[in-house]
Amino acid sequence: MLTLGIETSGRNASVALLKNQTVLEQALLKEAGRPDTKRLPVCVKEMLQKQGVKPNDLDCLAVSRGPGSFTGLRVGLVFAKTFGYATGVPLVAVDTFAAIVEQLVPSEDLPQAGTVEVVEDLRKGQIAWQRFVYQNEEWQPEAAIEVSLIEQWAMLPRENVSLSGPGIDRILKQPPENHTLNLETILPEQKRSPDAIAVAILGQKELLRTGPVDPFEVNPLYIRRSAAEEKRNLQ
Repeated sequence: MLTLGIETSGRNASVALLKNQTVLEQALLKEAGRPDTKRLPVCVKEMLQKQGVKPNDLDCLAVSRGPGSFTGLRVGLVFAKTFGYATGVPLVAVDTFAAIVEQLVPSEDLPQAGTVEVVEDLRKGQIAWQRFVYQNEEWQPEAAIEVSLIEQWAMLPRENVSLSGPGIDRILKQPPENHTLNLETILPEQKRSPDAIAVAILGQKELLRTGPVDPFEVNPLYIRRSAAEEKRNLQ
């Protein structure tokens, strides 16, 4: 299965082309060390041309749908929806939290048992979080994404649970009384954000399991309102 993966939700914004689970090429969408999703169309065009792949040759187009950066998600999803509609390539939108754990190998990456909690900072003292368990050689969510105050979340029991997600960095910058976390359970920084390879692999699985989605029905997964929306509501 020839798959194009697009990840624009966070710091590892990237594009990857895979043949089944073999990576043919990966490119970061960065400028001066920062995510730069404006490069997405050109990057995809150059990657396909370099690999001698025509758009219609693709079997799957996988894109992250969030939670994550508002702007990054909009750019990635608009591009993927347009690409999927114009070419007819089957489109799959995957949850960013699921893509984060997809890249983990329990026997190699986890200091704890096969349970991982993914965390995203929502600012204003709130976080979004979701737990995943490794069962039958697959990561499965225990429940839907939840929103909690940092201090309330930090008090939850989490024996044998590893911590991941882009929100960890900001949480650790909070006053110590707000996040009395066991630092030994926190996964390395490079394991806390998804990349396009993980998105592509998860997309392949989702396509085989549930089939493609209608490009017109794909929307970003936002947990909180954007700053512009919050400002508008205050006026």
